[in-house]
Amino acid sequence: MAQFGPSIQTATITTGNVRTTIDPYTGSSFAAYPEPFGAKNPLGSAYYDNQGSTTNPYGTGTKYRYVRYNSTSNPALTSVTGPFVVYWTDATFTTVTPVSSEALTATVNLPAGLAMPNLTSLPSLTAAQLNGNYIWIAVGGYVPGAYFANYAAAIGTGFIGTATNFTPAVVSAVTQRVIGFTTTAAATNLANVFLTLES
Repeated sequence: MAQFGPSIQTATITTGNVRTTIDPYTGSSFAAYPEPFGAKNPLGSAYYDNQGSTTNPYGTGTKYRYVRYNSTSNPALTSVTGPFVVYWTDATFTTVTPVSSEALTATVNLPAGLAMPNLTSLPSLTAAQLNGNYIWIAVGGYVPGAYFANYAAAIGTGFIGTATNFTPAVVSAVTQRVIGFTTTAAATNLANVFLTLES
């Protein structure tokens, strides 16, 4: 059963880091305890974190959801060096894809958030390792080092999904759902962002 209630602060983050957690899907364990098919948390589970640093010891809040990454075309992660845009593919809002044409609406208008596993956190990560398995996505709050490809985003720029896999586009006028806003200018394909999809 999908979990859309309050945050589960006892959620299992297998590696201890949402950017490196990929839990394998096992298709033969529907009745497994506590969750079916190898999931470590109920699908759709919300989890809040506020990772601190030496310059910001109290951290900045981020909201995550536990989902299944499942893409039909499963594009290669060629240069995806930061958390990247994904879209909801199902009416239960528990499965995501980086390909907008595979989204529930077959458009860029249903962004789910930013998938956390990426080539900076997991340098040998492949699309095959991600596809079909469970990951965390960021849906609200602060995310450092989000993937922007070659977009020259200034600080405070809004961004939306695009037909280019993994990649957002900057906007000057809102024409569809805004994913968030940059809190730093984009540099070397990355920018720190504040997501506004969920509170």
